[in-house]
Amino acid sequence: MTIKNNGSLGTDLPMICEECKSDHILQTEQGYVCANCGLVLDTQRMEYHRPYDQIRIQHSPIHNTTIGSYTERNHNSRSGHLNRLEKIHRSQAQINDERAYMKAQLEIKKILGNLDLPKSFREPVFKKFKKIYSNTKKCLKFRAPRKILPAIIFYHCRENNVVVNGAQFLEVSMVDASEFRRARIHYLKHYNKYFARNRVKIIKGFISNIRDVYGLDYEFYLNALKIAQYFWASLSQTADNVIAGLVSSVALLCDYEKYNETVSITDVCNLVNIQPSTVNAQISKVVVDTLKIDGFESPVKSSDLVKLYLHKLEIVHTSDGETTTEERVIQLQSGNVDDWSNFTEELMKVCEVLHAQEQAIPSRKIAINVVKEKITQPEVHIFSFPIPRIRQSKVFVVKIAPKFKEIHHSYGAQKGPPWDIPLINPG
Repeated sequence: MTIKNNGSLGTDLPMICEECKSDHILQTEQGYVCANCGLVLDTQRMEYHRPYDQIRIQHSPIHNTTIGSYTERNHNSRSGHLNRLEKIHRSQAQINDERAYMKAQLEIKKILGNLDLPKSFREPVFKKFKKIYSNTKKCLKFRAPRKILPAIIFYHCRENNVVVNGAQFLEVSMVDASEFRRARIHYLKHYNKYFARNRVKIIKGFISNIRDVYGLDYEFYLNALKIAQYFWASLSQTADNVIAGLVSSVALLCDYEKYNETVSITDVCNLVNIQPSTVNAQISKVVVDTLKIDGFESPVKSSDLVKLYLHKLEIVHTSDGETTTEERVIQLQSGNVDDWSNFTEELMKVCEVLHAQEQAIPSRKIAINVVKEKITQPEVHIFSFPIPRIRQSKVFVVKIAPKFKEIHHSYGAQKGPPWDIPLINPG
């Protein structure tokens, strides 16, 4: 039923207003309205739709739809005809799938080749693509091979502990950052092994790659792993590349004079695809706050201070030919204390000596002898002290560690000398 411009129904009986008997009827969104008096007629708007026929099954052999279900086709009077159309439709769909598989193989070959990944990844990646492609609805956006494959290859590398990052995929694939991130979230449910991956092996791979690229020694590798193991409780929820960049940077700071000419923290950050500001924030959050380091300014300026605390906790160690900050400290004052009542006066004399110093070093040790060696030997550590002639503000921290009766110590069951044994023997 059609509606004319004047509001009539297209029949011989025009619409008439019940109030003013006018035939000037307008069609609006609310219904039919009289143009003279504004009365809304009771006649409802009629909309035409194709009549529903339960017996009829619409079909198209070239369209991506199913021609009824198996039960619907068999219970229909034209079941033979519908089954033939379904066969044609299925063959057409298979041709489209084969085209998608050919595109996927070319895309896999291109991505693996540009990323220098092994050729053995082609077959498992293609099998995973076929499984995801066949189980994905055809109306979804992320069904094209060029959008599925970057996420599949990314998770396959993570499952096999191969060090990769998302920025590399964006350079060689045809997706942007937002599409790549959404595809990874959408297809993560197909990778249950990803949650059970060996993160330690991945982090070791990052650190080993840093060592190989910049030609660092094995001591750097061991120190980085020890740092990661010690701070793992604070780093477990951090990304793998951020953990590797953090522990590698701290390992460089422990021997900053040795590695300064070879590699910098910025070089490490660029290799693992993170920003230097991320490492600086993580050092302040994880290392400084956990160890409660006083007087920390920046990773480079306070590298000796960070190294001192890590050596104190036996987290990192240097080679036999090198000396730590503890071994390079200056013995400012040494004297005998006959009575414990005079110990405070002796300590005040040491503080006066510190006031007279022109320069401050990160760590100072003052060893005070006792006449009776077998009783005790106090060891005073002054980590930092405020000096008026230097603008930088320092913090005064004193630690007293007693030495017990034994003169000779055995280190058979220890990783390093205990803290309570002075490294500088007076006299």
